[in-house]
Amino acid sequence: MALLSSLKPSEFRVLLLINEYLQVNRKRGFTYRGLRAYWSMKKIYKDNNDPAREWHTVERTIRRLAERGFLERKFYKKGRSKYVVFFPSPLFWELMEEREGLIHG
Repeated sequence: MALLSSLKPSEFRVLLLINEYLQVNRKRGFTYRGLRAYWSMKKIYKDNNDPAREWHTVERTIRRLAERGFLERKFYKKGRSKYVVFFPSPLFWELMEEREGLIHG
């Protein structure tokens, strides 16, 4: 419960969004572009009560989660462009297990 209680609602919501994206798409990591396409497809921006309804908030939260150790950043270069891929850290998976434990009791 210690990990869950340390999160802001927007952080928790973005972690759930990331977990769902990884599970549905069977991916190990994500880019801003890939997650944004999923976010848009799910129409999260239409729910006024959702803490992740603004994409700018999602981007900021992803960076904050990386700083806090929930996500690991890997930088890649493809041709002349650079991009970052985020991967869940062991702390991310520990939090997801903690959440599952609360759900299934």
